[in-house]
Amino acid sequence: LLPWERFEYIEQLKVDTQGNDVRVLKSAGDYLKKIIFITSEVIYTPEYEYSHTEKELDDLMAANDFEFIPSTDKAGNKTYRNKLFKYLWNGKVSMIDYKTIEM
Repeated sequence: LLPWERFEYIEQLKVDTQGNDVRVLKSAGDYLKKIIFITSEVIYTPEYEYSHTEKELDDLMAANDFEFIPSTDKAGNKTYRNKLFKYLWNGKVSMIDYKTIEM
């Protein structure tokens, strides 16, 4: 188990659990409030026993005060940002594209 109480917040959570993403996110409960960005797989695949639809994911995220970042809808993944942390980007920054940062 993750010791959630030791973190003030978690910057990014990437969920890719072969169709179980909605179930995993639901199991986090109120701890979702500590996460700033969540990226999840959104491809419905009937082969996965618990596969979810894009609408199911969108509804869950909206119910937990997350908003979808349109520019992140790529390769079957979507990223959402927690409205509770909106002060961090103040409407100007959507998300860092780490691929464009030179090391």
